[in-house]
Amino acid sequence: MEAGCKTADHKFLKAGEVLFSEGADGKEVFVVVSGNVRITKKANDKSVILAELGPGESVGEMSILLDKPRTATVEAVTDCELVCVNRSVCLKCITNIPPCAAAMLQRLARRVGVMNENLLKERLKAVSEETVE
Repeated sequence: MEAGCKTADHKFLKAGEVLFSEGADGKEVFVVVSGNVRITKKANDKSVILAELGPGESVGEMSILLDKPRTATVEAVTDCELVCVNRSVCLKCITNIPPCAAAMLQRLARRVGVMNENLLKERLKAVSEETVE
């Protein structure tokens, strides 16, 4: 499970290993160096895939930007190497940008959260419709 990191530690996961779980405290942002991760969210006792991300992409930033628990679970699809950047480093980066840019990042994070919820509803609806047919 998620462990604190120093400034920018590397983390290695085996395929199937969970990086962090929905509802957990968000203290780090992770950047995928190699491999792929899957982002899922629980709804109606089902795990719904929201996205799969690969090298160069990051996960966990919404918790830092919005100061809220993790909104989804992230699991390694393949063996992965990630760079772990702790909350204080992320916040220092954010505080070094103009306030209007920081506010824009927070608005974008909220929008992504709404979009994820909408995507979740659509995927659940599609699964329900497939079950009926």
